Amino acid sequence: MKKITLGKLPENNLVILGEQISRNHCSIEEIETGIFLIKDTSTHGTFVNHRQIKQTTFSKTDTLSLGNVNIDTELIFQILEKTEIPIGIKYDELKQQFAISQQFLKLKEVYDNFLKEKRKISRKGIFLKAILRGGLGMIPIVGSGIAELTGGVLNVNEKLNELNEKFKKEYICPCCFRFLGFEPFENLEKQKTCFYCKKKWIL
Repeated sequence: MKKITLGKLPENNLVILGEQISRNHCSIEEIETGIFLIKDTSTHGTFVNHRQIKQTTFSKTDTLSLGNVNIDTELIFQILEKTEIPIGIKYDELKQQFAISQQFLKLKEVYDNFLKEKRKISRKGIFLKAILRGGLGMIPIVGSGIAELTGGVLNVNEKLNELNEKFKKEYICPCCFRFLGFEPFENLEKQKTCFYCKKKWIL
């Protein structure tokens, strides 16, 4: 069963600084699979869902405050879900890393939308080019019709260029804000680290 401790001392799993944080403020322990118990060992109190406790069950949907410091419950459970729970994680640094990870994960939607829109525009371009090459020769195309089709192909190219420029502005590292190229999101996710600034994207 898993257990983490929270408090000021560096020997805690999660190190939290603050005037109302005790050296060993509280512990959270898995007492059954998926069921956790939080125990207060502090001077200024541990609060679950805004109520001071000595010990109680604890879940992802609960709020948590140590003294006057609000703690992100999701971060607590990210630590508990690790195979090996580390010691001495600084809460402020973890919170910052979590914010970076959340921004990074949004890039999946950016990449998926880019591919979807690119396919849509490209299909239209292929269709217009096929007509111009005489692929649909049974349809009479003369004069202004050919000019219109040519303009349509050019318009498709413009739209693709606009899409690429928009993608370059949005598909960027959440740390250094540099364009990450046209690398699939899955590859970036496996990489976990920016190849420019070397900052970690994934907790």
